[in-house]
Amino acid sequence: MSFTTVLNACCSDLGCTGKVIAQRCGISASALSRYRRGERVPDADSDIIDKIASGLASLGAEQGLESYGSKSEIADRLIAELRDSRKVEESFCRHLDELMRVLSIRNSQMAQSVGVDPSYMSRLRNGQRYPANARQFAMKCAEAVAVHRSDESSLDMLTALVGSEIQSAYALPAKLRQTALREIIERWLIGKNEGVMQSGYLDSFLYRVATFDYAVFLKCLDYEHLTLPEMVVSEKEGKIGIGISGMHELEFEFFDATAARAAEGEQVDAYLMADMPILTVSTDASFLEKYSRGIATMLKYGVKLRVFHDLERPFSDMLLDLDNWVPLYMSGLVEGYAIPGIHSSAVAQLRYMSSVCALTSEAVASNFEDSATFLSYEPQEVNARLKTMQNLASHATPLLRVYREDRSSQAAEYALLKAELEASGIRRVFDAGKTRQIDIVVYDNNCAVVTKLSEPVTHFVIRHPRVCYAFDR
Repeated sequence: MSFTTVLNACCSDLGCTGKVIAQRCGISASALSRYRRGERVPDADSDIIDKIASGLASLGAEQGLESYGSKSEIADRLIAELRDSRKVEESFCRHLDELMRVLSIRNSQMAQSVGVDPSYMSRLRNGQRYPANARQFAMKCAEAVAVHRSDESSLDMLTALVGSEIQSAYALPAKLRQTALREIIERWLIGKNEGVMQSGYLDSFLYRVATFDYAVFLKCLDYEHLTLPEMVVSEKEGKIGIGISGMHELEFEFFDATAARAAEGEQVDAYLMADMPILTVSTDASFLEKYSRGIATMLKYGVKLRVFHDLERPFSDMLLDLDNWVPLYMSGLVEGYAIPGIHSSAVAQLRYMSSVCALTSEAVASNFEDSATFLSYEPQEVNARLKTMQNLASHATPLLRVYREDRSSQAAEYALLKAELEASGIRRVFDAGKTRQIDIVVYDNNCAVVTKLSEPVTHFVIRHPRVCYAFDR
C-alpha cells in the first residue's frame, strides 16, 4: 500500500467532495488533489498529517462511520506508509544512479523518456529530491531501459548490476523480452524482490475490495440524478483528439453517445480494450471520477459492458487496472475478459466500440502527449469494428466476474460455480475475515475467489495464474 492509497480510501469512504474534505482538513483543494494523485507527499513529521487526520476523523464521526477510525489511528496509518515509502525512495535513487552510470544513460536521455526536466533527474540521482511515488517513477524508468537497451550488448552490464535473473529475460523472444526486462528492472530499482513487490500491489487491491462501500460510491456519483447531455446521435460527426486531454474528452463523448442510444430503448453492447499504462494516463483523481460517472451512466441506461484486460502488462499495472475498476465491477453488471498478446511496449492502444460509435487511439509508449484519438459515427466503420470486438470476445477468457448475494440470480449462479470450483480442488484458503473483512480461496484451476464479507456480500472470481501465484507467495 502507499500514503496515496490510504488517503484515497479514507476520502472515498466519506462520500464528500474534495473541496469539503480539504476545507475540513485546513489545506487547499489543490494540495489535497496533489496528495491524492501521488504528485506530492508530506513529511511524516509535518503538521500536515495532523491536519489531514483531524479533518478526516471529524467527517467520519459526523457521518456515523463507526469503523472509520479516530484521529490518532488515521495519523498512525498515514505516517507508517510515509516512513515505508521513504525507505523505498532512498533505495530507488541509489539504484537509479547506478543503472544510469553503468549503462551510460545521460540525464537528458532518461528525462525525455519519462517526461521530466533533466535537472530534476540530476537531483534524484544525487539524493537531493525524492519522487512523489517511487514505484510509479521506477516503472517509467524501467520501461525506458527495456525499450532502448533490450539488445544483447547490454546483457553483461545488466547482469553485473541486477543479477543473473536478467539472463532469463534475454532468452525470450523480442516481444516478451521487453516486458520481462521491465518487470525485473523495476523490482531492482525499488529494492524489492518479486514476492514483496507483488504482495504490496495485491494488498492495495484487497484493501480496496475490503473497504469499498458501493452505496457511498453511488452517492458520490449522485447516481440517481445522472442524466445525459442533449444530443442527437445521428447528427454527430467524427472528431480527432490530440494528447491525453484530447483522448479523455473523446472517451467521455463515447460514453454519452452510447448511453444516449440505450436511453432510446435500444439494446446496446459496448466493448472497452486498452493497454495504456494506468500510472501514466489515469492518476488524475478528477479524471477517474468523470470516467466512473461515464461508465455508470451507460450502466444506468442498460448498456451491456464487456471490458478486456491486458494479461501481458506488468503485474503492478495489471492490478492497478483492476483496482480502478473495483467500484464498477461491484455493480455486478460488467464482464471482464483476458486477452493475451495485445500488449506492446513500443506502441500503446485504446479501442472502445459500441453499436453507436467507435473510438480508437494509438501512442508511442512514454510519449502520450503526441497521441492521436479518433471518434467515428460512420455506420459502416462502426459496424465493422464492432464485429471485430464481438469476434474477439468469443475467443477471450473470462477474467473477472462479480456475484452479489443480494441479487438472487447472481447468488444462484455463484452457488453453481462454487460447486464446480470445489470439484477442481482447493489449493489454499486464507481466512482474513477478522482483519480485513474478506475471505480468499485459491483453487487448483488457477482461479481465486475474493469474498467481501460486509453487506452486500460480494464474490470476486478472478481467473489469472499470476494473481493466484501472488496469493501463494
